[in-house]
Amino acid sequence: MQAGIQALAAPLPSVLAAPSVQPAALGPRDLERLAQRAWPALEEQWLDGWLLRFSQGYTRRANSVAALAAGSLPLTEKIAQCRAEYRRRGLPLIFRIAPSSEPPQLDGVLAAAGYRSEAETITQVASLGELSTACHPAVHTWSRATDEWLAAYHHCGGVAGADVPLLRQALAKGTAPSLFVALHTHGEPVSCAMGVLDRGYLGVYSVVTAVGHQRRGHARACISALARWASERGGEHAHLQVLAGNQPARRLYARLGFRTAYRYWYRVETSPTRTPSA
Repeated sequence: MQAGIQALAAPLPSVLAAPSVQPAALGPRDLERLAQRAWPALEEQWLDGWLLRFSQGYTRRANSVAALAAGSLPLTEKIAQCRAEYRRRGLPLIFRIAPSSEPPQLDGVLAAAGYRSEAETITQVASLGELSTACHPAVHTWSRATDEWLAAYHHCGGVAGADVPLLRQALAKGTAPSLFVALHTHGEPVSCAMGVLDRGYLGVYSVVTAVGHQRRGHARACISALARWASERGGEHAHLQVLAGNQPARRLYARLGFRTAYRYWYRVETSPTRTPSA
């Protein structure tokens, strides 16, 4: 292992401010940390203030560098060390760029070096009090990612069959209270989602509706079930991430009361290696 790189042996340290009544009270840095804890990588290493995440290529978020602090190493040297670590695992070098990324010039340096920008994503926030918590009788819930929920998520198109084992491993590493939901019609799962409650914030993830079943309120019912669960456990706010180009999802979230907190994107080094999906 190169100098400056350290295996992550303990949970991510918390730098979160105490939640207030305004859902935007947590800034990009804190919301990014919530997302990292909610969706663990299979392997994580620290490098001079940056968190390197590896998950055998499954999802960008779990196979990219989170530039959390500027550190002291020269920027070009640190990028080179990251490249070596990802190439050693057969992965492209990907950086997740958020307003809180350090140092501030990182995105410009990567762009000048030819790293392409992709998967622009919007982080949105809402007050749980604004979300409907009506209980839909067809929503099934689990406190962990069981085989039944994973099968439903796969059935709805949320994950390829070959990636189910990697998803199972990643979700098993989570430590915060979680809820996994699936809505069934005529005995068939048609919509799924998962929620993670951390420091009073409900993180909404993996919202998917099967082809042919969209625009029928199924995703709204799943999110309502998550909101009800989080509210009963003292949650006050919610946050989620949505691809900027996913207009149907953005319209749904706007109707539910979510508003934009910030945007992030990925910088991907041009490489013949397979690029992970979102």
